[in-house]
Parts: sequence; structure tokens; C-alpha cells
Amino acid sequence: MPSRLFPLIRPVYEDEPELELVSIEARNNAELNAALERQIAFDNEVIDQLRSLALSDAQIEKLENSLAEDGTQAAPPPIVPPPASVQIAAAIGSAAVAQTVTQPGPEPVASPKDKEKAEPDRKPEEEEEEEPRARPLTIFFAIGVGIIATICLVGYLVWDQMKSFQGADRITELLDSANGLTGDEFEAVQTNTDSLKDWFLLKNQHFIVPKEFASTRTIACRVFQFHNADVGQVMAKDNRELLYFLFDPADLGVKLKNGKWEVVEGERLVGGATVVEGTCFVVAFRGKHDDMQTYLAKKVTPANQ
Repeated sequence: MPSRLFPLIRPVYEDEPELELVSIEARNNAELNAALERQIAFDNEVIDQLRSLALSDAQIEKLENSLAEDGTQAAPPPIVPPPASVQIAAAIGSAAVAQTVTQPGPEPVASPKDKEKAEPDRKPEEEEEEEPRARPLTIFFAIGVGIIATICLVGYLVWDQMKSFQGADRITELLDSANGLTGDEFEAVQTNTDSLKDWFLLKNQHFIVPKEFASTRTIACRVFQFHNADVGQVMAKDNRELLYFLFDPADLGVKLKNGKWEVVEGERLVGGATVVEGTCFVVAFRGKHDDMQTYLAKKVTPANQ
């Protein structure tokens, strides 16, 4: 007999085709029949105890009253049936063990209002968090930094204008125009700078050279067009190679005080510019701003600086 079918035998199912053969064999076996009877007796006692769990009249009346009230009222108190103790004997096995089972009471059910009170207030997930507002101190600090930066920028522009002069950018372009010279553009004129007046007159130009540079030896000269202005250019040499530029300051928009020297830096050349008798004279060589200042301090008399 399949032992796995034995626990399924009950009086209601003994006539079922699947259990009929097993039931007959169990009934014919005294030991199995006794065990089966004990199991059936145990099942019947459990069923009787379950059926005894019913509401009392007082509990039924309370339940009806609570249903008649508003739906928002608290739920009826939990029904707690009296505990039932049942002596259960083991149905299967050679040794019978007495076991006492106590029916536990159901846990109390909290009312909807109690749940609402117990739960903390929650904001809806879709509610957007308020954006943090900047503190006044931070705003004032940012405004202060902006004002200070503006003042510094204006101060720098004013200082740069005071340090520079009108037409300085044009002289810078003039210096940079000499970066690509090869020497073939010039006409050889070996004399001193003071004697160049006659050469310029032959070119219909009336350029004047400062007296500090009158004795400088010249190598070559030329006159060329620069922004529609006639510019004289001289290659000269004293203790270094020099390049002179001579032009009418009005033609290139240059405004300088007569006899005052200004230093202008180009990409490769640095120049010292002044105005003498209506001629703008620029002396240039390869170097930096400080080099030109040192050169002019030695070349030009203090009264003319």
C-alpha cells in the first residue's frame, strides 16, 4: 500500500477510486486501523472547537450599532474569543504524546483614525521643494565685487590713456611694418643724419632730424606710403643698428608735445618718438621698453626728455 496516501484517508473520501484500495487495506490492518481512528477522532475534535468560536449577543449588538453610525467613526473593538484548550493526542506513531494547544487571541486592529494620528505628516511627493534663497550678505558681497572690478577696469583704462598718447597705435603699426624688410627697398645714402635734409628735399619732403641725432652715420634711405602718408625711413648706425621714421604727425593722427619723448613698443622693435619743428621723429631698434628708456637717457639731454 502506498504509505504516502495513508494521511489522506477520511470517512468522506474512502469510497473514492484513488483511495478505495488503500482504505480497505488500512481497515484490514489492526494497527493502521487504530491509528486511522485516532486521527479521525482528533480531526472531529478540532472541527468542534472551531465551530464553537462564535460571536456573543453583546458583540453582535455592538457591531450592528457601529455600522449604523457615520463611516468616519472608529471601528468596533476587536473580537477576542475566550481561549480554548484542547488535549491533542498524536494520531500516527507507536508512542502517543499528549500535546496541549492554546488558541491565541487575534491581535487588536487599529482604527483608521489611530493610523492617521500615528503616521507623521508627509508632504506629497509631487510637491516641489522651495528653492533656497540667497542670503543678503552673499548678494551684497557679489555686488561689492562687481563694483570693485568696474572701478579697477576704469582706473586701468584711465592710467593707460595717461601713460599713452594719441596716435601711439599708429606708430606701433609703423614699427611692425619694418619686420619684413630685406634692405633691397632702400637707396644707399652714406652720410650723416644732418645732411639728409638735402636728400629729402630732392624727394619733395621737408623732414627735420633732432640735433641729438645729427651726427649719426646713415647707411640707406627711402620714402614710402603708409596709410596714405609720406614716411621717410633711414637705416643708421652708432653703437647699434638704428632705424629712423620721419613724417608729418597730422598725416597719421599723432599728437605729441614738441620735444617730449614717448616710448612705444612693437612686435620686434621698440621706438622713441618726439616732434621737432613739425616733423614726428621716431628712432627704433630691437629691444624692450626699458632698453629705449636707457638709450634716450644717454642720448637726449635732460631738458628735452
